[in-house]
Amino acid sequence: MLHQFLFELISSFIFIYILLTFNDPITTGITLITLMFFTKKFFNGAFNPAGTIAQYLNGYLDNSMFLYMILAQILGAIIACYFYKMNQED
Repeated sequence: MLHQFLFELISSFIFIYILLTFNDPITTGITLITLMFFTKKFFNGAFNPAGTIAQYLNGYLDNSMFLYMILAQILGAIIACYFYKMNQED
């Protein structure tokens, strides 16, 4: 469960950071597809709470995994925003 949490946190961080940095739908889409391709072997990553909620409602996640994934996504997004703001000040 810990490795799934870390994969989701890191993947969410990368996705949000790229989204904020480039603000380009093509780059964001390529990033999302790449993350999904490389993490599919390890877990059913959604990279955002909307996808996780959909997976939970369709029975792909149990209650505890659902909460861990949401937490990882939120933390990943917060860390990405922090890094983005740090790089904007330079």
